[in-house]
Amino acid sequence: MPVVLSTPENVHPGHDQCLYYPNMSDRCTRGLLRNGERPVVRNLNYIYIARDPDSSVQRKLTGPWGRVLTLTVMLPNSLRDVLQTLLNNNSYDNRIAPNYEEDRATNVTINLSIISIDSINEISMDFSLNLFLYQQWVDPRLNYTKYSDFPNLELDQKMIENVWVPDTYFPNEKQATFHTVTVNNKLLHIYQNGTVFYSIRLSMTLTCTMKLHNFPLDDQECTIFLESYAYSIENVVFHWHKRDPVILMNADKNDEQETPQFYFYKQIHTGSCEKTTSFGPNNEFACLQAKLFFRRNLGYYLAQIFVPSILIVILSWISFWIHVDAVPARISLGVLCVLTMTTQSSGIRNSLPRVSYIKAIDVWMSMGLVFVFAALLEYAYINVQTRRHVKYTSMKNQPSMREKGPMLPSNGVPDRREIDFLQRARQVDKVARVGFPVSFLLFNVVFWTYYLVQRYVVGKD
Repeated sequence: MPVVLSTPENVHPGHDQCLYYPNMSDRCTRGLLRNGERPVVRNLNYIYIARDPDSSVQRKLTGPWGRVLTLTVMLPNSLRDVLQTLLNNNSYDNRIAPNYEEDRATNVTINLSIISIDSINEISMDFSLNLFLYQQWVDPRLNYTKYSDFPNLELDQKMIENVWVPDTYFPNEKQATFHTVTVNNKLLHIYQNGTVFYSIRLSMTLTCTMKLHNFPLDDQECTIFLESYAYSIENVVFHWHKRDPVILMNADKNDEQETPQFYFYKQIHTGSCEKTTSFGPNNEFACLQAKLFFRRNLGYYLAQIFVPSILIVILSWISFWIHVDAVPARISLGVLCVLTMTTQSSGIRNSLPRVSYIKAIDVWMSMGLVFVFAALLEYAYINVQTRRHVKYTSMKNQPSMREKGPMLPSNGVPDRREIDFLQRARQVDKVARVGFPVSFLLFNVVFWTYYLVQRYVVGKD
């Protein structure tokens, strides 16, 4: 039986029920203070009319208090009681956005904390990362200032499902997983004024359309998009955190994070999406974007592509010092260099997507192949000159030619066929020994100057 009292001043901390007097609810509320805490109604369904109170009390309840209502009340001195009050099914519906019934949009503040960037793939045009997604908003229905003095309420995994959370998703996501070791990596805090802080940990693979014109001396820009899936901007609006929209957790002292192939810079551009998903003329969805900037680590490509190709080109120049009569040696060396450059170029193409434009690596490998092939053509030329010399010498030494004597034109100048073809071939070799290295050096100066300037300008912009 509830304790039936004639006046609210008679309520003491041992009572968990009291009488409600019509038009005197404020007095009743003030009378139920306990240790500075204000009691609240636990469940309005428990309201009933006390028809048969104790006779001794009945005599005290005269006049307008003949019919009284008994309310079950709670002195909220535990986290369990406060949560039961806030998340009561009759007063809170997690299917409805906080300000939906007031026709106001809920402002959701978002920031990301990037734990690591695991890989960037040029072939599949995507990148993988591990991050924390933080979201914060105000839900007036969860304001518990008048219920408790707890600074914040920390909910476990099961209780999170009872609270409304934004339906944030990543439009450019290919694959994503939640972390569940040892428990679901989710966190939700509720503060006194109704502010809700929600954090989850994700591993994702996101699409990234890369521009490979300067590959492998390129900088790349990849974007993380966040959007509300079902709520239009009339109900939910996203905002980046003003101070730290995106945090790089494992950055070094230069605010960089290095992956096997890229440096990731802390220079991150955040803002609203240039394009948002919309269905119909008045149905747009909140969308944010964060642009991440990567600079390719050139060390791998220097060791695996540039230095070997330079050595192959230099190896092809050895033929200029081999005697012109050593045909097998010079031909074998030239053909071997050409095949090696072709194989290396083919391997590089297979590790990159098929694009319709020319990349920096294409220019490098093509020019390397040109220099190697030019060295082979140089020997073909001097070989022709040498054979002409041999042919002319053999014809000159034939008996019929000796009987006729030397063939001189009318002006007394020897015929051009008497020119020393062998000397001409040797002269071409001498010129090639200087011309090829100088030409290749000039090509390197132009190539590296142009693409390094491009790399600097792109990185600066």
